[in-house]
Amino acid sequence: MTIFSNSHISFAGIDDIASITTLLNSAYRGESSKAGWTTEAHLIGGNTRTDENNIAEIMAIPHSIFVKYTDEQQQIIGCVNLQQHENKLYLGMLSVAPHLQGLGVGKQLLKAANEYAEH
Repeated sequence: MTIFSNSHISFAGIDDIASITTLLNSAYRGESSKAGWTTEAHLIGGNTRTDENNIAEIMAIPHSIFVKYTDEQQQIIGCVNLQQHENKLYLGMLSVAPHLQGLGVGKQLLKAANEYAEH
């Protein structure tokens, strides 16, 4: 049973590392990122924000999870990393595919983060 009220949202696993890496890099760096608001391309050169090893390391941190948002074709179009630190929940790497930003995916991921925190 899932804790999330949106059927497009679920926990990510190790099989999702490549897709999450691609999403994060497209949302924050390179030409594709300029279509959205999360771009860092004007601040930092290159096309790499993270790599698969870094995502695997973050997934391996105790009490660290990735939540993913998938479209109708089961493609990951949004994600967020949540890490429990004592009585606080750290939220990072919130990303939505640049061409889909502004359509509510990020808001749904934040709602899911809240649901996770209350669970």
